[in-house]
Amino acid sequence: AHVRLGELSARIENDLAGARLHYDAALRLQPDDPSALLGLADLCARSGEPLRALRALDRVREICKGSPDSVAKAELAAGTVYEVALKQPENARLRYAEASKARPGDPEPLLRHGNGKIRREVGLPGAATKRVHRNNFRHTLMACRG
Repeated sequence: AHVRLGELSARIENDLAGARLHYDAALRLQPDDPSALLGLADLCARSGEPLRALRALDRVREICKGSPDSVAKAELAAGTVYEVALKQPENARLRYAEASKARPGDPEPLLRHGNGKIRREVGLPGAATKRVHRNNFRHTLMACRG
């Protein structure tokens, strides 16, 4: 219940402090709850605490080794933290590559990995990168389908 309330507080009400209270309560009751850790990581990343976000995401990766989807979610989120908040594209690419290993054939990690590469190599502004990204997504999706 606390995880869902945290999600609602953060996303609908934009109440980051209230969301933090709910995620903390959920983690006190169940310290290894991947949903609570993912929510807390998102909240920390949004509120300027990227290192705390990464710690929560690394914890998800540790406790969910047998769940490729959870590992991929944590790796994608960590890649975003590295890319956006910490401005560390190399670390972001490493995390996106790990997400791709966890979910082979899923185009999202490939696209995120390619997004930084497109920006760096072509020097496109954000809007142009998104257009290239959309086209790249279609191409990747077709490749994954066979």
